[in-house]
Amino acid sequence: MTHFKLKVHEQIGKEEFDDLKVSLNDLGYDVEISEHSSSGPYASLDWLIPTGIGLFIAKPYFETILTKAAEDHYLLLKESFKRYLYPKSINPKKNEFKLVVNGGVEKETFFTLHFSIYTIISGANGDLSLKLMFPKACSAEYFNKSIEKYSNFLSAYISSGSESELADKLVEMDSGRRWTKILWLNDSSQEIELVDVVLSSKNKTFISKKIT
Repeated sequence: MTHFKLKVHEQIGKEEFDDLKVSLNDLGYDVEISEHSSSGPYASLDWLIPTGIGLFIAKPYFETILTKAAEDHYLLLKESFKRYLYPKSINPKKNEFKLVVNGGVEKETFFTLHFSIYTIISGANGDLSLKLMFPKACSAEYFNKSIEKYSNFLSAYISSGSESELADKLVEMDSGRRWTKILWLNDSSQEIELVDVVLSSKNKTFISKKIT
């Protein structure tokens, strides 16, 4: 039963995360690590572009996280992310993925394009991809809190049988669009919110909505 799948760009190399795999295996989590390569230029909204590193969290993890949250090893899981994942995902010392426009100029983005977390949930009209993103240069504390809030947020829906309700709600909030939903932890509200990528792009500002 796979709990985590880590997809790492070949430029970075999957061996960079051998220590994370060992640590998670020791905690009883099954982890798959693979490499991917760039498929060429992207004509897409910035935050919909695949990140250099993508951590896919599978449903079996969310189905058990609420019961494990009180256990000592859950604290060890957060420590493992902080020690082995955060330094290589946020402001890494080498091979950081950035968005470059014409002329080789780096385009400033609110979220890092180096790392993100993915999950697929099922709705009445099919599967829906969710993508948790992180502000550039966010702290280790924010990083871990984001993953914890995201995990608890999804666990509440999945464990209660309301997964389809969440999927349909997110599509409705995003004007019926079924593309990948961008989520983030709003540090002010301390809630996981849905990013409106279209309005954010049009207005050249950052716009997100509470999921109610």
